[in-house]
Amino acid sequence: MGLVARGVSYRAGGRDLVHRVDLTVPPGEVIAVVGPNGAGKSTLVGLLAGDLKPHEGTVSLDERPIRALGPRERALGRAVLPQQTSLRFGYSVEEVVEMGRHPHLGRFSKISEEDRRIVADEMERAEVSHLARRPFPSLSGGESARVMLARVLSQRSRVLLLDEPAAALDVRHQALLMRVLAERAAQGVACLIVVHDLNLAARHADKIALMADGRLLAVAEPWTALAPELLERTFGHPAVVVDHPSCDRPLVVTAP
Repeated sequence: MGLVARGVSYRAGGRDLVHRVDLTVPPGEVIAVVGPNGAGKSTLVGLLAGDLKPHEGTVSLDERPIRALGPRERALGRAVLPQQTSLRFGYSVEEVVEMGRHPHLGRFSKISEEDRRIVADEMERAEVSHLARRPFPSLSGGESARVMLARVLSQRSRVLLLDEPAAALDVRHQALLMRVLAERAAQGVACLIVVHDLNLAARHADKIALMADGRLLAVAEPWTALAPELLERTFGHPAVVVDHPSCDRPLVVTAP
């Protein structure tokens, strides 16, 4: 069960952006995808979400081909937070978060009190309740990122796919983001997050997937995935890995 990619490849511009990737995102785990720029991380998210059609291989959600699912069923099964979100109109923050509830509504039904409760809960969880009436375009980058996180959480899907949601967040809200994912995983949600910060991944992920040149080099627990030789192979730069001073997790220090 969960989200499963088998032998997935995607080509563009005469080259493989993703090459024969096998990856399982099981319920109850947080998997962090890391790798250099151009490694294929965002393309992989698009394939896993069913937004991109693979040239080879399959992606299944709970043992069903994800691209065979209709838009509503797909949205109920997985929620996606892309790197960039463009909203043309001046929706309020609350209205943006309410968009996460739309897959749960009937064709002519309106937002219910239960939907509003879920929206309020997720806005509080993402610490954006005080922004509820603000126009979304007026927000800072970090505020916008937390609002979009609340929208995705309000979708209450079985799988969460987040593409670099921590990029605009300060240290406190990065930790908040990872705590929220851990909470969702504890509830049986399958979580995949693309991050650039190796130590954020090391501190919070159950497993780390290393990508380079469209290939998946390793999927393993942090101590294994962040071995110095694997990091150098992935990033083309040496690193030192030491014990974290406050927990049984690796701490990555890039070499000069």
